[in-house]
Amino acid sequence: ATLAEMLVQGDLIYHGYAGNVLLKGVPKVIRLRLVAPLERRVRRVIRERKFTREEAIKFIEKIDAERDEWVQQLYKVDWSDPSLYDMVLNLEHMSMETVTELIVDLANRKEYQSTPESEQELRDFALTKRVQAALTFQSDFQEDSIEVRGRLGAVRLSGDRYFKKNSKAIVEFVKNIPGVKEVVASTDEKSETPQAAANLKASDVMIPISGYPHIKPWTTIREAMAALGTSNVTLR
Repeated sequence: ATLAEMLVQGDLIYHGYAGNVLLKGVPKVIRLRLVAPLERRVRRVIRERKFTREEAIKFIEKIDAERDEWVQQLYKVDWSDPSLYDMVLNLEHMSMETVTELIVDLANRKEYQSTPESEQELRDFALTKRVQAALTFQSDFQEDSIEVRGRLGAVRLSGDRYFKKNSKAIVEFVKNIPGVKEVVASTDEKSETPQAAANLKASDVMIPISGYPHIKPWTTIREAMAALGTSNVTLR
């Protein structure tokens, strides 16, 4: 939520674990990974921390293992998966000057220039994260049972039986969160018939659709599932 609020304020460079996953679905964000050979990493650790070579290798292995475990536990993804990034640069044969020029060139491309639509998507994303954070850290509600979606200052809430039972209190709480102009609670317990579900479009349930470049907004759920079944996407 804090990172989302910072993004709303303007351009931002975030250096940290799983930034590419934290901002999944956010438009106009460059997800970048820099990799380097072990020897280069060892030399840097020795220089900066005054370690022996053996200590440096153990330190690097420990950091990599902890990073992998942390990302796996929180996001269920492999942080080294190149498909999670827009660009992966290997520093083995590149100077930092070259790397910098490549990144600046990419940032100046039209695909990464802000538009009124992308700025609104970012504000919606920030509002959603703000509400989720408030439910998690400022209330006693079971936040895992509550689905939140912010759009143009309005917040739509839905969830399981716990949410339906406590929806009135949850709505009142969310109404007092800064930036929330309206709250809509979905407590409809009616289930879709098989025919109705088959007629739903991918854009009705896959949010945001931009996260699935090979699936179009008008694709039916059945067609989307078939496409995902033949891709490298893992359904959990």
